[in-house]
Amino acid sequence: MGQKVLLFFACLTISGLITAVDAYGLRCGDNLVDVGDRKIDVLAKCGEPVVIDEWYEEESFRRSSVSIHVEEWTYNFGPTRFIYFLKFKNGQLVEIRTGDHGY
Repeated sequence: MGQKVLLFFACLTISGLITAVDAYGLRCGDNLVDVGDRKIDVLAKCGEPVVIDEWYEEESFRRSSVSIHVEEWTYNFGPTRFIYFLKFKNGQLVEIRTGDHGY
Protein backbone atom coordinates (compact mmCIF):
# COMPACT_ATOMS: atom_id res chain seq x y z
CA MET A 1 0.00 0.00 0.00
CA GLY A 2 2.81 2.44 0.88
CA GLN A 3 4.57 1.98 -2.45
CA LYS A 4 1.38 2.70 -4.38
CA VAL A 5 0.85 5.96 -2.50
CA LEU A 6 4.46 6.97 -3.06
CA LEU A 7 4.21 6.14 -6.77
CA PHE A 8 0.99 8.14 -7.04
CA PHE A 9 2.55 11.25 -5.50
CA ALA A 10 5.69 10.87 -7.63
CA CYS A 11 3.58 10.75 -10.80
CA LEU A 12 1.51 13.70 -9.63
CA THR A 13 4.64 15.75 -8.93
CA ILE A 14 6.23 14.92 -12.29
CA SER A 15 3.06 15.77 -14.21
CA GLY A 16 2.88 19.08 -12.36
CA LEU A 17 6.45 19.91 -13.33
CA ILE A 18 5.83 19.04 -16.97
CA THR A 19 2.74 21.23 -17.03
CA ALA A 20 4.64 24.11 -15.46
CA VAL A 21 7.41 23.89 -18.07
CA ASP A 22 4.95 23.78 -20.96
CA ALA A 23 3.01 26.77 -19.62
CA TYR A 24 6.10 28.96 -19.20
CA GLY A 25 6.78 30.01 -22.80
CA LEU A 26 9.35 32.76 -23.37
CA ARG A 27 9.51 35.93 -21.30
CA CYS A 28 10.57 39.11 -23.11
CA GLY A 29 10.64 41.88 -20.53
CA ASP A 30 7.13 42.02 -19.07
CA ASN A 31 5.66 40.11 -22.03
CA LEU A 32 5.05 36.39 -22.36
CA VAL A 33 5.36 34.63 -25.72
CA ASP A 34 3.67 31.26 -26.03
CA VAL A 35 2.81 28.65 -28.63
CA GLY A 36 -0.03 29.90 -30.83
CA ASP A 37 1.24 33.50 -31.04
CA ARG A 38 1.61 35.08 -34.49
CA LYS A 39 4.95 36.40 -35.81
CA ILE A 40 3.82 40.02 -35.58
CA ASP A 41 2.99 39.57 -31.88
CA VAL A 42 6.37 37.97 -31.14
CA LEU A 43 8.15 40.82 -32.94
CA ALA A 44 6.22 43.37 -30.88
CA LYS A 45 7.04 41.56 -27.62
CA CYS A 46 10.68 40.51 -28.22
CA GLY A 47 12.01 42.60 -31.09
CA GLU A 48 14.04 41.28 -34.01
CA PRO A 49 15.69 37.86 -33.61
CA VAL A 50 19.42 37.40 -34.10
CA VAL A 51 18.94 34.77 -36.82
CA ILE A 52 16.01 33.70 -39.01
CA ASP A 53 16.26 30.38 -40.88
CA GLU A 54 13.57 29.58 -43.47
CA TRP A 55 12.57 26.43 -45.34
CA TYR A 56 9.55 24.56 -46.66
CA GLU A 57 8.20 21.23 -45.44
CA GLU A 58 5.76 18.95 -47.19
CA GLU A 59 2.89 17.82 -44.97
CA SER A 60 0.45 15.16 -46.11
CA PHE A 61 -3.25 15.79 -45.79
CA ARG A 62 -5.50 12.97 -46.85
CA ARG A 63 -4.29 12.06 -50.36
CA SER A 64 -2.42 15.25 -51.16
CA SER A 65 0.55 17.12 -49.76
CA VAL A 66 0.80 20.77 -48.83
CA SER A 67 3.92 22.93 -48.72
CA ILE A 68 4.29 24.63 -45.32
CA HIS A 69 6.49 27.70 -44.83
CA VAL A 70 8.66 27.15 -41.74
CA GLU A 71 10.83 29.70 -39.95
CA GLU A 72 13.08 29.25 -36.93
CA TRP A 73 13.92 32.43 -35.06
CA THR A 74 16.89 32.54 -32.70
CA TYR A 75 16.95 34.91 -29.72
CA ASN A 76 20.16 35.45 -27.74
CA PHE A 77 19.54 37.50 -24.60
CA GLY A 78 23.11 37.34 -23.30
CA PRO A 79 25.18 35.14 -20.96
CA THR A 80 22.70 35.21 -18.06
CA ARG A 81 19.89 33.64 -20.11
CA PHE A 82 19.45 30.72 -22.47
CA ILE A 83 19.29 30.96 -26.25
CA TYR A 84 15.72 30.43 -27.48
CA PHE A 85 14.65 28.85 -30.76
CA LEU A 86 11.12 29.69 -31.91
CA LYS A 87 9.62 27.62 -34.72
CA PHE A 88 6.82 29.07 -36.83
CA LYS A 89 4.65 27.28 -39.38
CA ASN A 90 2.75 29.56 -41.76
CA GLY A 91 3.30 32.49 -39.40
CA GLN A 92 2.12 30.82 -36.19
CA LEU A 93 4.41 29.81 -33.31
CA VAL A 94 4.35 26.02 -32.92
CA GLU A 95 7.43 25.29 -30.78
CA ILE A 96 9.75 26.97 -28.27
CA ARG A 97 13.08 25.29 -27.48
CA THR A 98 16.01 26.38 -25.33
CA GLY A 99 19.67 25.97 -26.14
CA ASP A 100 22.85 26.70 -24.22
CA HIS A 101 23.50 29.93 -22.35
CA GLY A 102 23.77 32.95 -24.60
CA TYR A 103 26.87 35.04 -25.16
